[in-house]
Amino acid sequence: MSLALLIELSLRGSIVLVAALLADLIWSGKMTARWRRVWWLLVPIAFLWPGSLRPNLPAYVIGYNGIYASPFSHTTFPVHHEFDLNAPITIPLGPLTGPTFSWLALLWLAGVVVSALLVFIPTWKVQRQWSRKRLSTDPALLNLLEDAKTTAGITAPIGLIVSDEIAAPALLGWLRPRILLPTFLTTASPTELRAVLLHELAHFRSLDIPFNWLFASVRVIHWFNPLAWFASAAWSRFREEAADESAIRWLHEPNGTMYGEVLLKTLGKCTGGAPPYGALAIGESIETLKRRILMIRNYNSKSNRGWVASIIVLTLGALMALSPTLAGEDDQEAAKKDAVAAMQTWLGEIDSGSYAKSWSDSATSFQKALSSDQWVTALNQVRTPLGKSLSRNLASALHQTAIPKAGGETLQGNWVIAQFDSSFENLKSARETVTFEKEADGTWRAAGYYIKPQ
Repeated sequence: MSLALLIELSLRGSIVLVAALLADLIWSGKMTARWRRVWWLLVPIAFLWPGSLRPNLPAYVIGYNGIYASPFSHTTFPVHHEFDLNAPITIPLGPLTGPTFSWLALLWLAGVVVSALLVFIPTWKVQRQWSRKRLSTDPALLNLLEDAKTTAGITAPIGLIVSDEIAAPALLGWLRPRILLPTFLTTASPTELRAVLLHELAHFRSLDIPFNWLFASVRVIHWFNPLAWFASAAWSRFREEAADESAIRWLHEPNGTMYGEVLLKTLGKCTGGAPPYGALAIGESIETLKRRILMIRNYNSKSNRGWVASIIVLTLGALMALSPTLAGEDDQEAAKKDAVAAMQTWLGEIDSGSYAKSWSDSATSFQKALSSDQWVTALNQVRTPLGKSLSRNLASALHQTAIPKAGGETLQGNWVIAQFDSSFENLKSARETVTFEKEADGTWRAAGYYIKPQ
């Protein structure tokens, strides 16, 4: 992952997180957690998925039986090897190059390694410790667990461990899930135990442990961003409220009063202390517990406002699609607009057969790459047989200030690379790739041209 992409993802994730928090603040008291969960799960996707970033285009193009001219490689015609136009490449950005950038990349990588170790080592130790514990064989507890699983619609095998080493009920593991139950709770009434088990089963049913790992990945990769850590903490609070709602729904309570009493009674018996690392424990801080109690009290007033959730999800999706970029977006768009307009004029000269004039109107670097006679000869061989131009539509355009060259060097400048879907009299579908360079006088001129049948 390039550092430029990392920063863009971090900015985008932060924006989506703030929007999700705002939506949750407004609708947490009015909408059930089942719908709110949808937009919460968009947060780690925004931090981790690079799919909505601007498309990568090749910094240079090599064609097969095509026309090629570029200052980046003094190649003669014809060119006989092909470069995949759709293959992604890393595009270095001007402000993020040089020794400082390399040190930042190394610093980020070191932080990732340390953060990953802080997650995986405690997880491994906890899994190793609790995997050696014997599962409970108490028929009453196991029957109660199976009844709760039936109520929750769960058929996967889930073990039950009763131990003095656990301070509060918790769910541990996903592939080999276990519910950890403090010994003192075994004397609780079946009603209380059933409510506790349903809460932990709600975590399993909602895939909270896999999603926990997703948020942990956000913390590891974006360890430098405080909002990435805040996202994980906010998710932890939300998942407990969501598990409470599911338990109340499965208990068929009209208002959640009984479940709230069981929760307070259960937590009152807990001895305190942190749960095993990676386990989802029912115990919470006093502040979070107050939020959960308020949620339970207002449970009956909530509704499944699917249309509102859909609007919020679409809004967050739009924020993901319009992710920020490191370069000035307005400057890039203006550069692309000016360059594409110049391209249209230049391509019009080629369409009209003014091949020599198109060479004269090209960039100095282009003219150094080949002579006017070479350019005219190449166009006569490849462009003339295509006949009259019928249509030409812009497919994509990319502004670049740095272009990689052979040997690992970087060429600094100001370019726009555009691709056009074109149609000619003797070729129904073709893809034209045009590179324009902004020269010292501020004029956009041709620096490369490539045409390929579609």
